[in-house]
Amino acid sequence: MNDLVRVGLGGHYWHMQANGHTHFENHVVGVAAVPQVVNWRTDNYGVFLQSSVKLGPHGLFGSN
Repeated sequence: MNDLVRVGLGGHYWHMQANGHTHFENHVVGVAAVPQVVNWRTDNYGVFLQSSVKLGPHGLFGSN
């Protein structure tokens, strides 16, 4: 916008998916474990807004 006020807008999206079997054979004591079906899917998304205001003639920590 100008040197004193700044605004930003952004977003993200990602997708994860798994299909197959989990194998717990020989990992569970005292139980005859068998492969288990795994089938899951997730979608994640978001939007964000950020802003900043410069209060004074000089930036912090020696920035211009």
